[in-house]
Amino acid sequence: MEEQGGEWHCAGLKMSHSLGYGTYRFVIADSTHFPPSATFDMFMRPDHEDPDQRTGFSIALGQGNKADGPNGDFVVQPYYVPGNSVRFNAPVGIMSYVLRWEPGSAAFKGFSGISPTPRGTVKEQVFRSGIPIPSEERVHFNFYDFHHSKSGLRHPVEIVVEKFEYLP
Repeated sequence: MEEQGGEWHCAGLKMSHSLGYGTYRFVIADSTHFPPSATFDMFMRPDHEDPDQRTGFSIALGQGNKADGPNGDFVVQPYYVPGNSVRFNAPVGIMSYVLRWEPGSAAFKGFSGISPTPRGTVKEQVFRSGIPIPSEERVHFNFYDFHHSKSGLRHPVEIVVEKFEYLP
C-alpha cells in the first residue's frame, strides 16, 4: 500500500478458476508490523457474490483498526454469524496458515515458521457449520487500508507472501 497524489492505493489479485476441496497453505513473512488499519486478507468466495448472502472462507491479518486488538482472524462467512469468526494473535516472524476444506468441515491452522511443530502452533479452529460446497469460489489476496482515507496511514506498508500452495 502506498500513497500517490493524496490517495492510498491497495493491492489485490485472484485466481482465474476455482480449486474446490483441498488444502490451501499460505506462508507470510511477517504481518505484525502493520499499522492498525492495514489488513491482508486471503479469502475464497465467488466473484458475483451478494454481500447479504456471503459464503466462503477468510484468513485475515490485521487489527481491523483497533490498535489493541488481535491481529489475526479465521472466518467462515458470513462473518457476522456468532461462532463464524475466531480472532487470535500472530507472533512476529514467518507464519504459515493452512485451510483444509472438506465436505462439512473447514479446519484452519496458524503456526510459526514453514513446517508445523506442536510447539509452533499459534491457533487451530475447525468449523462444521455453514460450510459451502465448491462452486465458483476463487482464491483472492487483498491488501488494503481498513478505513481508507480516514485511517491516518502515513507510510507505505508491505506484505511478503513467501509461498502459496494447494493440495487436492
